[in-house]
Amino acid sequence: MGKEKVSPIKRLLGWALVLASMVIGVSVAFWLVGPGESTTGPEITDEQGSCFLIALWVAGVGSLVVGSIAWMVTYALNGLVFEFGPPVWGSFRRRIWFSNILVVSCLVIGSGLCVTATASPLMTAAGFGATASFLVPSLGVILTLQLLSTAFNLWAPLETRVVAKSMAAKGVVRPGEAAWILGVSDATKSALRTFFSPERDVGFLSFEADEWVFRGEKEALRAARESTKIFREADAGNVAGLFGIAHVVLRYTADGEDQAIRLHPLGVLTIWRYRRRCDSMETELGGWFTP
Repeated sequence: MGKEKVSPIKRLLGWALVLASMVIGVSVAFWLVGPGESTTGPEITDEQGSCFLIALWVAGVGSLVVGSIAWMVTYALNGLVFEFGPPVWGSFRRRIWFSNILVVSCLVIGSGLCVTATASPLMTAAGFGATASFLVPSLGVILTLQLLSTAFNLWAPLETRVVAKSMAAKGVVRPGEAAWILGVSDATKSALRTFFSPERDVGFLSFEADEWVFRGEKEALRAARESTKIFREADAGNVAGLFGIAHVVLRYTADGEDQAIRLHPLGVLTIWRYRRRCDSMETELGGWFTP
């Protein structure tokens, strides 16, 4: 069984791109704040400082509430998908992408403002300037949470729910609990070619006596056990690849042609569980191939 990882250089370049976007955001924030504190500027009274801290708390809690409500509404409305007859995964991922911007931004900024409202008076009392007392905790929390957000999937429970609803609307029932709900993509192409989602199709993957069968929204795939080989291959264009995760890939022959599909677990909350899920899929597949 082969295993291929993303090269260290590609992983480094990927993370460099992520960090560069954050540095640009921080630079813009500093530019908006303007130059450092002026020694000749008007003195801020204790009353003004207290009002500013209260405003930070109100803005922070308000952002957290807005983000939480946006998440709950999106979840309750099935990712803003209302018609499950046609294939819905593409539109679902596009809507989730935009919803994620709102939800994550509100939760991250709200957390940063609340931490700043707590830490800023302590830093000021310790001798830090007003600008540093505001920027250091707020930007520190915002950047940290933004990085952590790449490892968490806030929509994990919704993914499998939407797929199950979509397949049921098409008359396809999950063939037993042993069938996996997952996405598949062309293993010969990088996820960089897709903007919103690397999966080209989603559905159920089940294992029968001598063949595996994938029943998806758009297509049905099947191949005999003897014509299929299992590999672990990483994709530098996928977030999982940045964490060194290699997806399970099935290479097989169908209609006289060599084909390969990459398996994407769905409904996984964290990148660490995603890694364990890929490992367990490889183990279960190995057991099926060697009964």
